[in-house]
Amino acid sequence: MQWSMWESRNNILHDKDHTWQKSKRALWDGEISNIFKSNMEESFLQEDMKFFRWGKEKFLKMDDNPKQQWLGSIKRARRRKRVRESTHTDEASNAMINWLQK
Repeated sequence: MQWSMWESRNNILHDKDHTWQKSKRALWDGEISNIFKSNMEESFLQEDMKFFRWGKEKFLKMDDNPKQQWLGSIKRARRRKRVRESTHTDEASNAMINWLQK
């Protein structure tokens, strides 16, 4: 690969004003806005509400890497909520099955 090609690649990849960077950032900002519009009390465990203490505007102003990390944390927090709820449902189902079998 020629040096000029490498420089061109880096200029595109690291240019914050490049079209693909802007569209990627717009998608993330849309995700953040949707998260804050949702009923957070129902979507997340109480212990994960810490992710929202700074408010939407703070997260929209973040650089790309912290924004991606925050969105990843939110996805894992949602997964924790689903797992915990399914565990409670399974426990309740098992209790009912055991009671019915008596």
